[in-house]
Amino acid sequence: TVLRDLHNAEKADKEKYVKKLVRRKDFLSRFVHYATASPYLPDPGLMEPKFKIKIEFSAAEMTQESLPVAHTCVNTLKFPHFAYDNNSETLKEKLRFALRAWSKLGAFGMR
Repeated sequence: TVLRDLHNAEKADKEKYVKKLVRRKDFLSRFVHYATASPYLPDPGLMEPKFKIKIEFSAAEMTQESLPVAHTCVNTLKFPHFAYDNNSETLKEKLRFALRAWSKLGAFGMR
């Protein structure tokens, strides 16, 4: 029974790991799509050598209640200055909400 319990625990850990990995992959895919309007990163063999997604913090354009804003033509993602009072959980929550909304609406509100 000890071996069976160990096997079941290992199996449960593997399942948790796989679920976590899938969630991360889904988040990364949504993040790239939101910031670039492309569902994929450019092919490394074809992409510009300095491809990047730029993160900016803006006090002039945004309030602490604002969702992150993507400027897809220039691969830029803007957050409020001091990013939600330096609260990482709020930042994650706002970003996840924006990504979910983006996924539901599709690029520029079109599917």
